[in-house]
Amino acid sequence: MEKGIIYIVVGDIKYLKEAVFSAKSLKRFCPDLPVTLFANHTVTDSCFDQVIHIDNDINPFKNKVKYLC
Repeated sequence: MEKGIIYIVVGDIKYLKEAVFSAKSLKRFCPDLPVTLFANHTVTDSCFDQVIHIDNDINPFKNKVKYLC
């Protein structure tokens, strides 16, 4: 996979709602672009092609760096 979008959501559920809203908008205009979500929440929405459960064990900014690598 050469191109795609990554969302990382930890903490407050409002961030997950924002990611879902954003991904749905993205899929409307770029339906073939793969979208992956890293989250510490349960996600059932189909706007993500892949959902990877993560632990919120460190600072959210460090989580972002950790999972982008």
